[in-house]
Amino acid sequence: MKNIEVVVAPELTSNYEVAGKLVVIIDVFRATTTIVTAMANGVSEVKTCLEVKDAIALKEEGFLVGGERNGVKVEGMDVDNSPLSFLNDKYVNHKLAISTTNGTKAVEMSLKAKEIIIGAFTNLRGVREYIYQADSDVLLVCAGWKGKMSTEDFMFAGAVVSELSREFVLTDSSEIALSYYLSYEESYQKKLNTCEHALRLMNLNKQKDIDFCIQKDLYNVVPKYYRKTKSFKL
Repeated sequence: MKNIEVVVAPELTSNYEVAGKLVVIIDVFRATTTIVTAMANGVSEVKTCLEVKDAIALKEEGFLVGGERNGVKVEGMDVDNSPLSFLNDKYVNHKLAISTTNGTKAVEMSLKAKEIIIGAFTNLRGVREYIYQADSDVLLVCAGWKGKMSTEDFMFAGAVVSELSREFVLTDSSEIALSYYLSYEESYQKKLNTCEHALRLMNLNKQKDIDFCIQKDLYNVVPKYYRKTKSFKL
């Protein structure tokens, strides 16, 4: 049977064998939710950039530029790292370059993987179905917060595992994530509204972003990384 395990922060990815595996990038607040929402609303391609300057440089190639540092939009970017910026097909057929505090680092640390997909509560069912059909071991890579574990990403990892525990061999990390999710399954939204990262966003007046990011199965899209273009597409 295939294995499924959880990496609680990008900086720990080097402790795992990434090559040959399916990696799911998780940054619930807010990068992966934003990418899923953007592509579900017509954005054709998303490039994740480790550095802000690299994202802004892509304006010359016609990219819309978005993202943040410490939760705040960076000068020179077109849009914030908010899923709400992409609703109602606002940027249909646009290409997006995004650079964020944690999420884009998780992508960078996972580039040796066999496949990389984007996961968030908003496409939870699609992620589960993709993993179920995959013919490889799985790493759920949480973006966390500046090298530390974050509740919302770990909760999502547990939610993914909850429907796959009979199909995969669980490691210690995935068993713990599953137990954590099951302990809050009926009240997970309340729990995520009180976690550290949510409180940071509340201090930045981002409650609407939080409310959006903790909704399940709004979209049935799974952005996938393509090496030829070095970007995510559907």
